[in-house]
Amino acid sequence: MRKRIDKTDKNYPANRVQLRIKALPSTSPRKEQQYYGLFFIVFILACIIVFSRPTHASECAVKPTTDVQPAEVVRTVIDALRKNSEADKGIEQVYCFAAPSNKRITGPLERFTRMIKSGYGDMLNHFASEFEPISIVDSVARQRVWLETADGKIVGYLFLLGKQSSGEFNDVWMTEGVYRIDPSTRSRSI
Repeated sequence: MRKRIDKTDKNYPANRVQLRIKALPSTSPRKEQQYYGLFFIVFILACIIVFSRPTHASECAVKPTTDVQPAEVVRTVIDALRKNSEADKGIEQVYCFAAPSNKRITGPLERFTRMIKSGYGDMLNHFASEFEPISIVDSVARQRVWLETADGKIVGYLFLLGKQSSGEFNDVWMTEGVYRIDPSTRSRSI
């Protein structure tokens, strides 16, 4: 004969748990405020650590220095875009060579990455590239680059570089702008 379970019995397992919970000492409102305050401080510190991660040249394979000449900047950028990874390390390298004035417009790395993917997607993982001679006048350099995309389309870009005149990157060549150019202005194939 089966024993009938009485759910109101204090020995019923669910009731034992409830009894234990009722037996815990209650915390005072002041202690609860201290716990919430401590949690808030830990949360703020965690946010500061996570969101203050630097996204500048120190994380790049090739760092912008006074030793890097304008043509090398363009080749580094194009090579990084051709080899862009799932983690967008190529775009991160490109961001390292973006001039401070460029970064003020394009925003932080995350926004820069979205801009590259939406407006310059044909530069990513391209098949081949050809560089026209670079033009350098004073602290401004211009170079036209032609890319063959994976689907065989030819696209052209004009790179505008500037030699920075102040701050952390004084006398360093950096990208100030990249502009799409009409492929009909090009006479040879890649």
